Amino acid sequence: MTSSLRRLPRVPRPVLRWAGERVQRWSEASVQGSRRNAMVAATALTQRRVEAREVTDYLASLHGPAVASPHDAHGDAAHARR
Repeated sequence: MTSSLRRLPRVPRPVLRWAGERVQRWSEASVQGSRRNAMVAATALTQRRVEAREVTDYLASLHGPAVASPHDAHGDAAHARR
């Protein structure tokens, strides 16, 4: 039985080490970038929630709580800390 696969040339260890380190650095940078993006998104979402709550509270102070706040149904923990 004859194999059609050819043997690949050997790669020197320093080249393999360099490639491995390069992949490791890329992986770490990718994870850090993902974490940073998630933190920015979470901060923006929190700010929007606070702003929405402030608007709801302001309108309720003008007109009374005639309509239930959508935040009340979800148990807005940020508002509960005020």
